[in-house]
Amino acid sequence: MRKGMALFMVMAMLVTSAGCGSPDAGQTAEDTALKESSAGAAESAEIKTEEPVSDEKITITYMEWGDEKVLSDAEKRFEELYPNVDVVIDNCGHVYDDYVNKLKVTMAAGEGPEVFKLQPGALLEQFKDYVEPLDSYLEKDLGDNWRDQFEEVIWPQIEADGIGWLGAPTYLSVAGSMYINQTILDENGLEIPTTYEELAECSKVLRQKGIMPIAMGAKDDWANQDFIVTLFNQFAPGKVYEVERGNGKWTDLEMVEALKQWQKYFTDEIFVDGALGLSIYNDALDMFEAGNAAFLFNGHWNMGEYVNAEKSPKFEEDYQWAVVPLPAPQGKEPAVQVALSDMICVNKGAGDEKTKEMAYKFAMFFASEYMTEFSKTEYVMQTARKGIELSTAFYGESGPKMEESLKDMVQYSRGVRELTNVETKAELLTVLQEIAMGALSPEDGAARVQAVADEQ
Repeated sequence: MRKGMALFMVMAMLVTSAGCGSPDAGQTAEDTALKESSAGAAESAEIKTEEPVSDEKITITYMEWGDEKVLSDAEKRFEELYPNVDVVIDNCGHVYDDYVNKLKVTMAAGEGPEVFKLQPGALLEQFKDYVEPLDSYLEKDLGDNWRDQFEEVIWPQIEADGIGWLGAPTYLSVAGSMYINQTILDENGLEIPTTYEELAECSKVLRQKGIMPIAMGAKDDWANQDFIVTLFNQFAPGKVYEVERGNGKWTDLEMVEALKQWQKYFTDEIFVDGALGLSIYNDALDMFEAGNAAFLFNGHWNMGEYVNAEKSPKFEEDYQWAVVPLPAPQGKEPAVQVALSDMICVNKGAGDEKTKEMAYKFAMFFASEYMTEFSKTEYVMQTARKGIELSTAFYGESGPKMEESLKDMVQYSRGVRELTNVETKAELLTVLQEIAMGALSPEDGAARVQAVADEQ
């Protein structure tokens, strides 16, 4: 988006991630059309594969969880580039859990989509066996040094030893932030809290005035994972990733303290009432945007709300907005997680080679060339592929200020969003629900997760 931001993001990621040329000269007429359709994308970001000579219709199904308008637009644009392709969008909306369950069932039945979206970490591990490695396609398109066309910080998250490059990487994300209705705080004589203790006091005042504190969708496993990883990194930066690898235990003091902190958000009434029954989309989000809650826990992707031509102007009429890292307990530092947001993958059971190649083309189109259009309605901090010019436009004053805050927030990067061990992650998410309900102590919850780790 901004060259300075790109450099800043990469430098910050290099601190927390271990990292691992030239395109082919030949270019077909279809490739030229693709280039012309992607005004603003650098020449290095162009796809250069030979087109199938057959006029036979190829059907590509793309499954993900996302915005219907964005996906419909991508479908239309790709079909204009490739008239012999019929793209079918199988969208689970913003319901991540529905997507995971549907993908699990269809893949197991051999009826999965040709193209689908995964996130680095446990989700990738869960579906890795269904993924077609893209190395040969990338080398054909981009030459021997094709890795150089992607930010080095994402290499370890998308490349698996003994398998290869597992998808087309989209963009970098920041998790662990708290959005603020600045107007509500100002009207009630409150300052933006910088510590957990200040947040707790602020929440008491707000509740006395009939205003809920943090709108949290604790019904969503993904939101709970983002929250607990943020807390783990507040109490012991980077330790959770070592514990996953067996270099430490879930029952270690810092891990238990983080689980106690999770419990306090419920016992101190900092989350809205009934948070366990709410989803981020759209329960918590609607509550926050309507001014019924002063705060919202969500990641950088929530900035899409402030580049929306229909909704954003109304937001600015009613309120001013801000974003900060989730406040840490006194004596601890804030923590956010900066990582590859997701990747667009090809199903290795997609069919014949022509179908797989076209599935690959769609994955690369959606993850790179289409990002210019995507960024008009969905906030993108920085693409994983180099040379993609973004087109973000904010409405009003809050958006640009929040963008600057997100840039500054990168200094608190302590690791990646996703946990990688499928079994311990599943048990941890169950434990979080039980701790929140008061049915389990943090100590016993940590012991349960460690027991699952010990069985592996």
